[in-house]
Amino acid sequence: MERTTDVHHFMYERHAYAGKPYNALRQALKAEVQIVWHRDLHANLDAPIKPSRPLTHNILNHLEEHQYSQPFDNIFTTVDYLQQVGNPETLMLADHLIAQLGYVAREA
Repeated sequence: MERTTDVHHFMYERHAYAGKPYNALRQALKAEVQIVWHRDLHANLDAPIKPSRPLTHNILNHLEEHQYSQPFDNIFTTVDYLQQVGNPETLMLADHLIAQLGYVAREA
């Protein structure tokens, strides 16, 4: 049987997130998604801006303070945090994460 899901890393491309703390952020912001939706996202949405090192640390620290029970809770928590900070860098990244959710968090 052919698999129907894949892991989507919300921080892509992989090569841009090598090394600490960027790889930790990439690993923290991922979810299992439908392959068709995953391909559609990458075909239509450019990669997000790479956050600054201080913002990356702040996101990781914020994520450590929470527990997650649903597949996209980590992403929703990150978006909430980014919107609360509310500077141009965080708002741009929050908007991009929301756009990605529009592709991959659909009802099956």
